Amino acid sequence: MRSHWLWVGALVVLIGCEAPAPRMHVESTTVPTGTDVVVTFAEALSGKATNQYWVSLQPIDAPASDTTGRTVLERTDRVIRLRASKPGEFEVRLHGRYPKEDHHLLVRIPVKVEGWPVKTGVEPKIAP
Repeated sequence: MRSHWLWVGALVVLIGCEAPAPRMHVESTTVPTGTDVVVTFAEALSGKATNQYWVSLQPIDAPASDTTGRTVLERTDRVIRLRASKPGEFEVRLHGRYPKEDHHLLVRIPVKVEGWPVKTGVEPKIAP
């Protein structure tokens, strides 16, 4: 009977365990505006339809719940490029549990973007 409870306890612990976050790195922690922050994953992503990953380049002071500019990742993705269009202190943020949860922050990598803001052509005109 005692071994039965031991097995039940081990099963509860295993069910509660979450897979570790994918290992990733950026090619450079300092990039000029107008270029891409290149994010590389150590191995192919694994996930289910109810547990996908997404990545974004966010200002360092943005809340973890900010989903602006997110890129939902495919299981085959190994390299992702995020456009750096304005200077400042940023983070590459990896989130999991999507779409079950809109945001679940797993990894942060600080990135500094240097230079002048880059216009994309979609900014509204400012009247003189």
